[in-house]
Amino acid sequence: MAGTKRWSAVLVAAALSAAVSTAASADDFVSLCNGAVPPMPGADKLCVCMSGRLAGPERSAAIGAMRAMRDAQTRGAPLDPAKLSADLSRAIEGVMAGMMQCAPAMMPSPPRSGD
Repeated sequence: MAGTKRWSAVLVAAALSAAVSTAASADDFVSLCNGAVPPMPGADKLCVCMSGRLAGPERSAAIGAMRAMRDAQTRGAPLDPAKLSADLSRAIEGVMAGMMQCAPAMMPSPPRSGD
């Protein structure tokens, strides 16, 4: 199960990294996230939501994961799960979990009844 979860996280990370812009000097999670998320309505809300869920060492690890994904995309090769450190793997999984938790933030508010 852990192997499947790890591969799933890496595949999602690789797909996201394909959309990463060349924000070479970005050192903030929101900046890196905005460069990684394809332009779509609500993408900025997703990044702000994810950023709000990260603090301290977890935030630093997530920034490192976003940079690793960007760097892999720049090299034209996806991250190789066999070569990831345990810390980087956990950080990527944390970024992916944050995306899943914050995805509802991207959705428009449903119409109110009676409108």
